[in-house]
Amino acid sequence: MQVMSGVGDMGSDSASDGVVQRGCPFCAIANKHSSNETTLLYEDNNYVVIQDIREAVDNHYLLITKKHIKPCI
Repeated sequence: MQVMSGVGDMGSDSASDGVVQRGCPFCAIANKHSSNETTLLYEDNNYVVIQDIREAVDNHYLLITKKHIKPCI
C-alpha cells in the first residue's frame, strides 16, 4: 500500500492502488488502520460504509472512499 505524506497529494486515479494519506482519519478507517472500533457496514474494492459516531439524525451513514481525495479548496 502506498502512503502519501504531503497534504493534498494524490496517487493514481484507481482506488485499487490503495493510495492513502497519512493522518487522514477517513483513510485510516477505510483501510482498517484505525485504532477505534468502527464497524464496517459495507465494503467493496473502492468504498466502505460506516455509521457516523456523531449522528445528526437517526441512521446517518458515511460512505468513504478507500483512495484519498485531495481537498477542493
